[in-house]
Amino acid sequence: MKRLLVVFLVFGIIFPLFSFGAGTYKVVKTKEDPETGKEEIEYEFEVEYDGLIPCGKCLNVKSGNPEYQEVELQRCGANKKFIPCQICHIFILISDLIKFFYSELLYPLLGVLITILGFLLLLSEIHPVAFAREETVISAIERIKEGVKLTAFAFFFLLSLWFLLNLFFSVMGVAEWTGLQNWFKISCTIKELPLGPLTEEAGLPPTVLGCPTDGGEITSPCAWGIKGSHAGRMHTGIDIAGSRNSNIYAVENGKVIFAGYWDRYGNTVAIQHHNGLITLYAHLNQISVRKGDEVKMGQKIGEMGNSGGDYGVHLHFEVRQDNQYFLNPERFIGHCGYTRRSNIPQRYDESRTCEGYSVRGHEIPQ
Repeated sequence: MKRLLVVFLVFGIIFPLFSFGAGTYKVVKTKEDPETGKEEIEYEFEVEYDGLIPCGKCLNVKSGNPEYQEVELQRCGANKKFIPCQICHIFILISDLIKFFYSELLYPLLGVLITILGFLLLLSEIHPVAFAREETVISAIERIKEGVKLTAFAFFFLLSLWFLLNLFFSVMGVAEWTGLQNWFKISCTIKELPLGPLTEEAGLPPTVLGCPTDGGEITSPCAWGIKGSHAGRMHTGIDIAGSRNSNIYAVENGKVIFAGYWDRYGNTVAIQHHNGLITLYAHLNQISVRKGDEVKMGQKIGEMGNSGGDYGVHLHFEVRQDNQYFLNPERFIGHCGYTRRSNIPQRYDESRTCEGYSVRGHEIPQ
């Protein structure tokens, strides 16, 4: 029994790191009343988060109509807000951990354990000799009964502890009673905070880039082709389908190192960024920058097309590291909300991505 409790605790600590679902909370924008000096709510909205950490990243706006700061549009794209971590997020994190530990892990395991012990108890009553072995029949049955009692006691003890923890949060003013269906919900105030502008030195971390288009559908991933036009070769970027002449944006600050027509890539723009990344935008219908231009993240650099003899209007978007190997663009722009075409698994082997694939044979013209 002691070993089983240790297993519960280990799973309760480690498993939530990988298995947390989505959660939501409200954010308010306040302003000071010039006459009274008191803060008033200007508007509020609800955001949705995935995983264990509920803040410090771009989150989907689930309801409400908030205003978007320029840096959020550059960093997160449309319909997303960047929510810095605040004290209230600590209580949300603790509440999620408690909820997961109890509802998703502990109670189901305890229920299974009680069922097994109850089944063993039933069998011991029907055929007691099979459970006795070297013990007496009575002692064997008593051990099973003790296991059932201990498990049931642990269940009700932990249920009481969970109730007391939530009651403590309510007394502190960070949670409220919501009825028997959901019981308690964290209700402390999370404010929308002003964000500083992105600088050339700071930029975005290398795992997050801006969005190259205003929406669209990924029709081809950065992976090995098995059917269609990319069959038998590596597709070194992603294709994002959209409407002709829709805007194409630089995904980070940088310097244009190529702007012109390039063989099968068609009208192409390549940008060198300060963090060693190079981003490439191909099949453009029109180019809006020149080689040597300094561009800012979110700046228009061209319009979508299908130049270079490719089929369909789309953007071919590549990410390269130190001009030596390709990186999978989808891990940089997952926050942009692009849909994926349903037939991708039939046309590409995504277990063989372009990550780390050499740029040899795909060098950008000087």
